[in-house]
Amino acid sequence: MSRLKIHQLVLFLLCTSLTIAQENPWEFEEGKFIYFPKEDGFVIIDENYEYFTTDAISFEKSEHAYNLSINDLFLRFPHSKRTLFYHAGGGIVYEHLGDSLIRLDNSYQWNSRYGAAPFVMNDTLFLYGGYGELNYAYNTIYFDETRKGWFLADIEIPNQDQKKAVFVEYDSLRNSLNFLFEKNSLFEVQRNDLSNKNTTITPIQEIPYYDQFNYTHVTLSDSLKNVLYNNNNTIYSFDLNRSKFMSNAYDLKQNKNRNILDYNSATKEFLVHDMRHNKLEIIPFKWFFGQNTETVVIEEAPSSNQAIYIVLAFALLAALILRNRRTKASSNVFDCIVKNKQHISRQISTNQNIMLDLILEKHPNWITLPDLSVDLYENYSHDSKQKKIRKDLKEIEKIILQECKLSDKTIVFHFDQSPDDKRIKTIELA
Repeated sequence: MSRLKIHQLVLFLLCTSLTIAQENPWEFEEGKFIYFPKEDGFVIIDENYEYFTTDAISFEKSEHAYNLSINDLFLRFPHSKRTLFYHAGGGIVYEHLGDSLIRLDNSYQWNSRYGAAPFVMNDTLFLYGGYGELNYAYNTIYFDETRKGWFLADIEIPNQDQKKAVFVEYDSLRNSLNFLFEKNSLFEVQRNDLSNKNTTITPIQEIPYYDQFNYTHVTLSDSLKNVLYNNNNTIYSFDLNRSKFMSNAYDLKQNKNRNILDYNSATKEFLVHDMRHNKLEIIPFKWFFGQNTETVVIEEAPSSNQAIYIVLAFALLAALILRNRRTKASSNVFDCIVKNKQHISRQISTNQNIMLDLILEKHPNWITLPDLSVDLYENYSHDSKQKKIRKDLKEIEKIILQECKLSDKTIVFHFDQSPDDKRIKTIELA
């Protein structure tokens, strides 16, 4: 056999082996990869490789250098223009931009926001609720891209009554937040108008078999949103902004142990994870939503807000009384600090002056530890930063006691937990 023919045979065998390897189904372990629709297919990223597929059979595979450690579930934010991911427990945020995966936060991996409902309002990322670290959260946090961290949002959700938000959508036309709440296996839609604080609550009685639902917090892109399905062969898609949902027959036997991951609106296909065989599948829209689609309008039934306003009035009155008492108790210390501010400032560092100014500016209210430390000690780790701040506050307190001629037993700074989120520490003048 000639040398040319040998080279041709080797080249043929090499190409054949590469084709076979490419068409072998890749195994993807649940919770160990991130995914999103792109063009006519889906991108899948695990710890070492990035894949692209249009059929979940053949994969274009390339090694990446994202320095990504996927040891837990990452979810995609329902953002219409950007591809953003967050750790299921909270904290970490990534953006896939071009051919790069960029980390946006200077935070750390939390474990306190599992099951939180994500939503985007005015291009800002929000998480409502969630659980973890032996606690349930019923508040809202937002991601500040400038400060690269998460902060409590000043959004009041009336009547939440420790209900779990399955989905949340922001309606920009009405300037309202629309929730699908679930409590004791019952569902209801709550619309909160952010402009006039009005609330509308509508129980959903058309959905049977409440206690058998399986749902994820993945909001499917564009035309299809908020899918949940039960064990009685029914799948639902909610559009809370238009106050309606769709229902379809769902072949439980055929789709058992299949988890819907994402949806490509360009190709009208689902990315599905088959847990039985630990592989991905791409399934057409009509498989789940065929000709038997039934659209149900959610009729809004205005709820009475009178009781809410009474409770809020009493709460406001109690808060004013407590604030007045606290103001009187700390007025002497506050006045003394202001009076001797120049002498105190000369004896403390620049960072300590920044901290003291922020606390005085917030007085008589408290300031959260993240807000106090956001621009300080950027090169410190999270734990080291907290220790350094506490040490600085003790030094500031010592100087204040000297300048104000107060007893060494006097407490200047009071540490507590935020009433909105027990995980967040607060600081105020005692």
